[in-house]
Amino acid sequence: LVDEAHGFAAELMAHPAARPTYAYRWFAWVAAELGHVDALRRKLLPSRDASKWAAAMLAVVDGGFADAAERFSQIGLRPDEADARVRAARQLIEQGRAAEAEAHLRRAIDFYRTEGATRYLAQAEALLPATAGQGA
Repeated sequence: LVDEAHGFAAELMAHPAARPTYAYRWFAWVAAELGHVDALRRKLLPSRDASKWAAAMLAVVDGGFADAAERFSQIGLRPDEADARVRAARQLIEQGRAAEAEAHLRRAIDFYRTEGATRYLAQAEALLPATAGQGA
């Protein structure tokens, strides 16, 4: 499966001008794992000022998940916003910033619960104990 993902990524990046910026949305989430961050950056940077999509995806690629969540929220892309909030919460927990992490988790949990996304809901709720009892 990983080999297939690498093949698809290489194909996607071989002709970047042929695809609209939003077509790279899913790819932003896995670019680092596949080693395609630089190629994706080259595609997105020229369009970042003109595209809210590009700015949100660059935030994901850069690991700025709280920023990405806000950008996805502005676009109205709630599933990506929720995913970014969970990733932001993980970062904030690692930094000992429990109150901020919990705020992101609560927003993601509300979305997942509304959508019936039980797997994602369970993953987000599993992080809540890490926010309890920490200093903000």
